[in-house]
Amino acid sequence: MTRLLISLVVLLSLTLPASAEELWRNTRAGMSVAEVKRVFPTAVPPATPSSAVSETEVLLTLPRYFVLNHPFRVAFVFRGKKLEKVSLSFTERRTFDDLLPVYDSILASLRKQLGQETSHRTERSEIIKNEEHTWFSDHRAVQLSLVSFENADAAFAIRYQARTKKGVFQF
Repeated sequence: MTRLLISLVVLLSLTLPASAEELWRNTRAGMSVAEVKRVFPTAVPPATPSSAVSETEVLLTLPRYFVLNHPFRVAFVFRGKKLEKVSLSFTERRTFDDLLPVYDSILASLRKQLGQETSHRTERSEIIKNEEHTWFSDHRAVQLSLVSFENADAAFAIRYQARTKKGVFQF
């Protein structure tokens, strides 16, 4: 009986789709819009629909969600009506240098949750300021990024991405 149970567990683990991988806060790759709404009942369709040109589309958003007391907009990105990515974008307009302490605190929190990042890129020049940390696992990648061009307001995002059918991550 024990052998049968072990065999069944092994068989199920081999047949579970990659879509079972958790993305962010109890969401899983491959979830439908209705399933995401069950996890986040306050999620709403975006104010502006996604472009029809893209293979992916934002079908749900959380306009204001706080991460370590800082405001973000959450976008649930679907491909073929299946959840593929969750993207959190900082909502306040600030410079790169003003956001760097916030970035560092979220980086420390992610390191605590996910361990040491797989890759890291830093760039500082007259044209671009960039910080990027990425964690890769078999079926999910998490990317924290802060970028500013020519001292304009910075773009600050946290992305949780499932591996696509082609086996790649597309941030």
